[in-house]
Amino acid sequence: MFRMADTSEPNVHPTDPPELDDPDDDQPRSLLTTLQPQVTALALFRIGREGAYKGALKAAFVKAFEFALFAQALEDNEASFFTASALRGICEDLIVLKFLRQLSKKDRDEMVLSRMMQLVSVAVTRQTAFFGHRRPFQSVFSFKNSEDLGTDTRERMKAIGKRTGLWSDKLTLPSVEQMAKTIEMEDIYQFFYSITSEVVHFNPRLAFRNLWGPNQQSSIYSVMNFTGYYREFCRVYSLFLFVRFCRECRRDLKLSRSFMASVSDIHAGIDALLRWPEAVTFEEMNLRGPSDIERKLVRVMLDSEKRQRRRNTD
Repeated sequence: MFRMADTSEPNVHPTDPPELDDPDDDQPRSLLTTLQPQVTALALFRIGREGAYKGALKAAFVKAFEFALFAQALEDNEASFFTASALRGICEDLIVLKFLRQLSKKDRDEMVLSRMMQLVSVAVTRQTAFFGHRRPFQSVFSFKNSEDLGTDTRERMKAIGKRTGLWSDKLTLPSVEQMAKTIEMEDIYQFFYSITSEVVHFNPRLAFRNLWGPNQQSSIYSVMNFTGYYREFCRVYSLFLFVRFCRECRRDLKLSRSFMASVSDIHAGIDALLRWPEAVTFEEMNLRGPSDIERKLVRVMLDSEKRQRRRNTD
């Protein structure tokens, strides 16, 4: 039985930061590199022929691929902490696009264009207020009828929700959390929302997690203290989301069998890891986690039970 950490006061950490499984540096990067020509070809967009939804889908897919490739090249001496929040955007792209896929092509395109204009209207209003107060001499883009534009797009989005019955006519679009529930991706959303929000919002837990040292007299704050954790977080979960993107959007993107075979190899590589980065680690709680042997035994046992259940249902 391990001693539970006393979390009533900020801890120093006599143990080392988390030692996570490090995916073979060359394998995922090599597999992604072989996919790059096909991804580059998919990046070509013809708006008149393909529509706004397809354009947003392609943009999100390329972003997921490029971040996965970027993450595999992160080094130990880089502050990967600052890149982790990008995963939330990739996760939300996947959720929203999968949710909108339930609409007709016409409505999907209308929703993407309306949402784009809604966000432009909001951004223009906020930048006008900011620059008007902080830098009144600087000219910035603005609409003559920004308020009318925002109202018009909101009404169109509400009308689509009412007509299709997919969301209340009081909403322009459901929250990402609600969309995730509808398409059975709530666990993925909650996990990525939780971890990535901690990086960008005020969070004392993360502040004290980055306080590391052998005792209270020689501990220092630095995001570099957990750089190995965030490096592997970006590496593993960028691949996880890219694989999910490929499988969810294979038909819309017309991904080839050879492309999907490489995607399956990427999935097998991360699935073989004994440990994925957790939201809260044993190490930061000053506890010794399971050994590799213990992790392997648990995995073998669960895999055996899964095979037995499959045989029983055959």
